[in-house]
Amino acid sequence: LITALMHRAEDVMQDFTLQGVSNMLWALARIRHADPACVDPLLCHLRDADLRDMSGQAVANILWSLSHFHLLSIDQQLQIKLTKQLQDKAGDLNPQEIANSLWALSQLGEDCESSVWKAVESQICLRIDEFDAHSVANTLNAFRVLDVEPGAELLMA
Repeated sequence: LITALMHRAEDVMQDFTLQGVSNMLWALARIRHADPACVDPLLCHLRDADLRDMSGQAVANILWSLSHFHLLSIDQQLQIKLTKQLQDKAGDLNPQEIANSLWALSQLGEDCESSVWKAVESQICLRIDEFDAHSVANTLNAFRVLDVEPGAELLMA
């Protein structure tokens, strides 16, 4: 069934919005279906797209999805393109998207001193009152993956 759906998705790929690509990658990650035959056409669509109009949520979901696929060979140019977009949209992220983004960045090997990490991390202090227990836990886990001490404001949340 998944294969049939993905073949159909390839047939209509030109009609996919960036949000649609994000949703597809997220859905595939949620069902743990990382078959390159399904994922690669979606990634090609992203490589060729202008991501400037993509929402911060969509970028966060794509990075989260890619981290779940354990694609160690993710195209460096695509990762740079996505992280640049995430950096630009960091102020639009809600607490769960901040947590998911930091976790995804840590899984994808992004350094905690990178500009994208710093941009997303800076949103914690600005939005700490909006973080629920789940967002706090996921954010702390991202710091754990990188073996980095989170700021006091997160530890006090």
